[in-house]
Amino acid sequence: MIQLEGINLHFSNKKTILEDLNLEIPQGAFCWLTGPSGAGKSTLLKMLHLEIKPASGRMEILGINPLKARRNLCARLRQRVSMIHQDYRLLSNLSIFDNVALPLRLQKIDKKIIQSNTNEILEWLNISHKQKAFPNTLSGGEQQRVAIARAVVHKPAILLADEPTNALDENQAFRLIDLFNDLNSIGSTVIVATHNETLIKNFPAPKLTIHDKQLWISDV
Repeated sequence: MIQLEGINLHFSNKKTILEDLNLEIPQGAFCWLTGPSGAGKSTLLKMLHLEIKPASGRMEILGINPLKARRNLCARLRQRVSMIHQDYRLLSNLSIFDNVALPLRLQKIDKKIIQSNTNEILEWLNISHKQKAFPNTLSGGEQQRVAIARAVVHKPAILLADEPTNALDENQAFRLIDLFNDLNSIGSTVIVATHNETLIKNFPAPKLTIHDKQLWISDV
C-alpha cells in the first residue's frame, strides 16, 4: 500500500510540484499517471522510489515510513520497489545479462533461479540474443527493454514506470502492458506514467492526473 498525507513536493529548484497531496493506493492496484510535460510526473515517481524526499508531509510505503526509518530498512524497502526510468540507467560495465540479474543477486537468490528467471525475461522481451553484449552496443529501444527486464525480473511489490513505451512500437507497447498486468495479477502495485492515450483507452484503469500542483483521481 502507498499512503501519502499532506505531501508538498518540490522540484530541485524548489519550485512546487504538488501541494497538500493526500493519496491512498491499495496494494495490487494498477494506475495510470498523466499530466502535461513538466507537471512533475517523473519527480513524483522518484519520490515513491525513495530517490528524493518531500518538503513536508507523511508517507508510508509497504507499511514503512521511509522518512523516519533507518537506512538499512529503507535499503531493503527500495529492493521491493522497482522503477523504469526514461534514461534507462543501465550499468555500462556489466553485460546485459548481468544488468538484468542484478536485483536477484542483491537479494541473494539461488544462482540456478537467477539464471532461469533472467533468461526467461530476456527471451520474453526478445533480447536474449544480446545477453552477452554491453549497453553501449544496443539501440535505444533495446536498452529500454533491458531496463524493463531488470525492473520486473524479481517481481517487485511496487513497479513504477516512467514513459516505458516511448521507444517501443505499438505491438511491443501492448505486450509490455500485458506483462505489467501479469505482475499486477500476482499482487504487484503498478503505476505507469504515460502520454499515450491509446494505451489508456485499451487498458482501462484508474488515472492519476497532475494539474496545477494538484493530483486528481478518476476512473477510465
